[in-house]
Amino acid sequence: MAKKMIKFVLRQFKRETAFINVTVNQMLFEGYEDPLIRSICNKSLIHNLCIDAGIPMRVKFLENGTDDGEYLIDTGLEDNSKIGRIYKWNGQNEVPWWSTAQARKINGTNGELFSPFLSTSNNLPIFIGDLGR
Repeated sequence: MAKKMIKFVLRQFKRETAFINVTVNQMLFEGYEDPLIRSICNKSLIHNLCIDAGIPMRVKFLENGTDDGEYLIDTGLEDNSKIGRIYKWNGQNEVPWWSTAQARKINGTNGELFSPFLSTSNNLPIFIGDLGR
C-alpha cells in the first residue's frame, strides 16, 4: 500500500526521483533545496500548510559550528561499561517538557561513545539534546 502511494505521489512530479545528487558539503553543512519538497510546497493549496508545519525548503543534516549544550558524561575509567553515559545535560538530570518521569529522564549516551563489546542483544539508550529525548 505504501509503495503504491509513493509511486502515485512521484508520478505527480514526473521529473522527480527518489534520489538527488548533492555534494557532501551540501548534505552535511550548507544544506540543499529538495526539488520534490519545493514542488509540493509551492502548490497554492499546500503552500500555507508547509509554512504552518514548518517544513523547510532546505534540507541540512548537521549544524556546522554549533553545539546542543553541555554534557556531564562518564569517562568509563572505573567501569568501562559506563563510558559515555550521560548524567546531566545543561546542568539538568531530566528535561522538563515531557509528561511522564520516564520520558523526562536523561539516560544513555549520545550515540557517539559507548561501552566496548556490545552485542545485538544489548539495549543501548540514546539521548539527543536537539530532540530533548
